[in-house]
Amino acid sequence: MKARNPTPEEMEKRTVRFSPELVDFHKLREDKSGIPGAVFDKFAPNHVFPLMVPDTYMGRSEGAGFKGIPGLVVDLTVCPPHIGPVLHRHHETTENFFCLSGQFEISWGDQGEHALVLNKYDMCSVPPGIFRTFKNLTDEPAWLLVMIQIPTAEQRDDVDLGQALAKEISSEYGAQMVEKLKAVGFEFS
Repeated sequence: MKARNPTPEEMEKRTVRFSPELVDFHKLREDKSGIPGAVFDKFAPNHVFPLMVPDTYMGRSEGAGFKGIPGLVVDLTVCPPHIGPVLHRHHETTENFFCLSGQFEISWGDQGEHALVLNKYDMCSVPPGIFRTFKNLTDEPAWLLVMIQIPTAEQRDDVDLGQALAKEISSEYGAQMVEKLKAVGFEFS
């Protein structure tokens, strides 16, 4: 195979720059699905900036700046102090956390009963089927690089948020809001 030498213009098309044009997935989802950001804040109060998704990907990060080959989603997450998403699981995907700043507690288990702490530049890989969450342990916003590996032919989110959250959202926003969340790839089993 002959070596390639892309032009600077070709490489620029393969580059995602962090700028005001990079939009948090809450805003992307709200515009596309009609689900208010306040609903997403119930289970993901952090801001998730989708950077790269597979070309055929379906899910919360589909507005990413770059469409790549199958198997990998890359998100940049900023968490407010002492906050993180709810305990959730991915049925078939592996979620990898790389701490860029601050400190993050990675918790796992049916009730989040196990935990470890990631310091700057530490990484943890959580396999499929395990309930997990993460939380910023610092008094300032902290950054986490999240890389989700998708081993299936269907390149989609498989986030299970649990029945308790479905009941809470349904009572606060109506049953149709739970259906809207299911339509964009969230599960409540």
